[in-house]
Amino acid sequence: MAKGTNISVTWHAPSGRYRKQIGKQIGRNGQLAPKVHYLGPDERAAKRRALALVAEWDALKQQGHVVWPKMRAGVASVEGARQVVQVNASKLTVGDAIELYREDVHRRAELGLVSNSYRNTVDYRLGWMPRAISGRIPLASITAEDLRRAVEFFVSRPQQSTKRLNKPTTKPISIRTAKDLVRELKAVFRFVENDLEGTGYKRPAGFERLFKIPWQRLRTIEEIRAETVRAIHGEVATYTTEELRSIWHAATERSRLYILMALNFGWTSQEMSDARDFNFELDTDEPFVIKERSKKPVIARWPVWPETLALLKSHRAPQNPEQRWLLNARGLPLVRVTTHRRDAVYEAWKRIRAKTIEENVKRLGFTYVRKTSGNWIKQKCGLEASEMFLSHGETGGEMNRFYANRRWPLMWDSLWAFRQTLTFLDESEPGTE
Repeated sequence: MAKGTNISVTWHAPSGRYRKQIGKQIGRNGQLAPKVHYLGPDERAAKRRALALVAEWDALKQQGHVVWPKMRAGVASVEGARQVVQVNASKLTVGDAIELYREDVHRRAELGLVSNSYRNTVDYRLGWMPRAISGRIPLASITAEDLRRAVEFFVSRPQQSTKRLNKPTTKPISIRTAKDLVRELKAVFRFVENDLEGTGYKRPAGFERLFKIPWQRLRTIEEIRAETVRAIHGEVATYTTEELRSIWHAATERSRLYILMALNFGWTSQEMSDARDFNFELDTDEPFVIKERSKKPVIARWPVWPETLALLKSHRAPQNPEQRWLLNARGLPLVRVTTHRRDAVYEAWKRIRAKTIEENVKRLGFTYVRKTSGNWIKQKCGLEASEMFLSHGETGGEMNRFYANRRWPLMWDSLWAFRQTLTFLDESEPGTE
């Protein structure tokens, strides 16, 4: 616990932020509960923020409030109306603005206006902000130079900690991550401009131009080479049947379920994490799965192979409030994004790759398992069946679905034909961790 003269704040390791209980709120059960405020990663800024919140709570109690008002910055009601927030311009800093923006996103997630996955992604991106711009800078004194330096930090693609074959290492953030971080930085200052009054913040001249980056020029030589090779060959990398056999033999029973869900349903780890009880119809003569894609509102349904059916039933999670079919060993979603992305499927895949490092197996990511299925179906049964399998929208346009049904039997037949090629599915006992 970090001690201060007048106040103390507690470090919360999972979120990488200090926090403090101040005041009351109405809990999910309708009862009074303590209100926990997350105050950011900087200790001094967290104490200043906590002192301000204590003063604000005291003022609210004098006005007769017994709980915090549901909205202070951003969404003003369940209907989603916006309200403008008055703040003390002499004290509000960049760090304060980032935390107000974070709280606004959290409130919208609580109201169901944005997904919890989006909330977690924003938390991860905001965790990078202190490395790019000081949280102590008063908003009233922000200049174009401050924003330019922050953007340049992300454009430089700083190193991030990661693991390769379970060995700690570092590598530059990807161009996609850099773009997302720059976009989030811009969103924070748009939030300040549009949702907060009295801050003294003035949009610097050339604000929009600061965020226009020629991203294609930032690729490394290796990235350009890899893209050139892909363009020359023009083919999607996939696994051969023999490579899948080696992967299958190295996998534990739980990992085999992940592999089958990718081969049978074309799912990514996020799709597996998002799958709910109502997506599975397994106790019928012809078991099937029906699910809306996590990325886009495209619904698809797949037959369930016998091997997939058995593992789905044996590894189903206990009943849980979010009705998730699968949870990790700690009873949490398979995929979570906090300060880092935590992906149980990816971790299982890394262990499989480590076991097959001496074998002639391509060093590809888990997503290439679904690509292997999609590619086989496209080659043997055509684009239409492959698009349905991968939960892609119809190529005929958005309006076509209102006039004609998709040919699901075509895709189902192709999946059963693909299953017949996977002769290794019954060959061996699962591996061990």
